[in-house]
Amino acid sequence: LLPLMEVSKSDYMIFDSVYMRTNSINMMKRAINLFDNTILSNIVKYSFLLVIIMFICYVFIKKEHPDLSFYLLAVLSLILTLNIIPWNYLPSIFSSVQFPWRYLSFFCFFLALSLPLLLNHLLTFNLKKLLIFILPVVFIAVPFINMGLSNKGVDNNLINYNNIKKRNDIARSNGTASAEYLTRNAIYNYDYLKDYTHPHILSTNEVITANKKGTHLFFNITLSKDDIIELPFLYYPGYIVKANKQKISTFETENGLLGIKLEKGSYDIQTYYRGSNIMLISYMVTFITFLIFVILMIRQNRKNKNKFVSSSR
Repeated sequence: LLPLMEVSKSDYMIFDSVYMRTNSINMMKRAINLFDNTILSNIVKYSFLLVIIMFICYVFIKKEHPDLSFYLLAVLSLILTLNIIPWNYLPSIFSSVQFPWRYLSFFCFFLALSLPLLLNHLLTFNLKKLLIFILPVVFIAVPFINMGLSNKGVDNNLINYNNIKKRNDIARSNGTASAEYLTRNAIYNYDYLKDYTHPHILSTNEVITANKKGTHLFFNITLSKDDIIELPFLYYPGYIVKANKQKISTFETENGLLGIKLEKGSYDIQTYYRGSNIMLISYMVTFITFLIFVILMIRQNRKNKNKFVSSSR
């Protein structure tokens, strides 16, 4: 998410609500109807059943005053998948997920946080009494939900080979999974990009011989005037370009490629992908968090051993 926010000011297609169909009209068209016989509809039905069971549990342990924050967020995420939501009146940020069913991932996330807290409270109660309340709900709800699974033609478009192949062909013709991570310049210059393998001087279209391996590129060039060099990489923050071992700035060309400006003279150019600043920070945070986790586990293990030794004496 953070690297995506880092490029939010750039003209990437993923931020184009029309191209990505991330607007209220399309969200309403793709919202889930609980009365449809679809796979997604049945997933949501079972999810609501789980939510109801959890609600019964919360009522059962109300004297404990459990924290309902994650549970309520899970319920809200689940409701956002439905066609009852007035998407026209919600802030556009809610439509940025492109498909309402993607709120199921938020539901799963908050559910994973709320369930352990609930189970921790339930362990102190008489579970037999609780089952008396829960089992009738399950026996009534499950047959009703399964009615939607009897139709073998349900969601045929999701498993039909021809439909999948057609979608993949369209995606490949755009150059990426579905081209949303390209900039607008790259999208509209795809024919120019598809066979582009070497850098060239923009003003003369002269091709420059270069050694290229992955995201590493090396070449020498002599310019008789100031010019722009277009490199054979799609523009993205995080590329490092050095001219005579000095780091220089990069930009996106009109063709969606990585560009550099050079003054008159001779240059030894080196290019490689290092990653954006936020990406590097996220790697560091992950590593430090993992290191702290390992240290805490080792300390806890030593404490447990010491307790065992002292108790055995």
